Amino acid sequence: MPTDTPDFSTLLETYRTNYADFKVTQNPASRVAYESALKSVQATLNQTQSAIDQDARYIAQFVTDYTNANPRLSELHQKSKNIRETAPKVESEFAVSKATVPETHYSSPDLTSLYIKGGIAGALILLTLVVRNL
Repeated sequence: MPTDTPDFSTLLETYRTNYADFKVTQNPASRVAYESALKSVQATLNQTQSAIDQDARYIAQFVTDYTNANPRLSELHQKSKNIRETAPKVESEFAVSKATVPETHYSSPDLTSLYIKGGIAGALILLTLVVRNL
């Protein structure tokens, strides 16, 4: 029985209630009840731990089998481990370099001066064409 079921909660509540009753009244029936509930709680915890251990063995065996079948997995795992270790250092260096280098702000050119320069260039082109035709 998993430890997140209502039955497990009922076992814990039974243990708590009977244990408190026994401590207050020294009633032997309460003692038997809380000891029985405690044994059931411990058995449930042991079953759950066994299931967790079995799952861990299955996972470890799967990883071993998959690694043997696909050696690139070990290589990728090592690369990801290196990235996880070096990423904070690189991030810190980037933050420091970004903080020490002042940001350059480029202002957009004045449109009026562009129009004047364009007008002058156009007039010069027209003047050249007129002079050639003479």
